[in-house]
Amino acid sequence: MTSLPHDVGRWRRIRRSIETFAGELPRSQQGFLFVLEDTAGAGGE
Repeated sequence: MTSLPHDVGRWRRIRRSIETFAGELPRSQQGFLFVLEDTAGAGGE
C-alpha cells in the first residue's frame, strides 16, 4: 500500500530515479528522488 497519489508525472520521476541508481541513464538525464518515512507517527511504533 502506498500513500502516493496516482500521478503519472510522479511515477516517471520515481522510474527515472530507479534507472539512475541502476546506472542506466547518462549523466545529463539522471535524477534522484528521495523519500522520508515518519516512523514516529500512527502505526510506526
